[in-house]
Amino acid sequence: MVEVETDENFVHWNKFGLEDSDAQKPEEIGKSVAWFTGIEKLSFNKNEYQSVINEFRIRLNENIVYTPKESEIIKEYKI
Repeated sequence: MVEVETDENFVHWNKFGLEDSDAQKPEEIGKSVAWFTGIEKLSFNKNEYQSVINEFRIRLNENIVYTPKESEIIKEYKI
């Protein structure tokens, strides 16, 4: 999960964490988050961010699946 803030020109990811609620119950989402520490805020140009989101939408609609290489798979999360 990411805590997101926007302004006129940027999308800011303020903090990141692992969300552990029942995805079948939308009202529960965000109530149980283990936030990571030591990660700095990330900021993205709003136009570039929207472009990437649109590309994801296109790929999802075309059922294009990305299979990561073994070296790209995160096997352990430290909280």
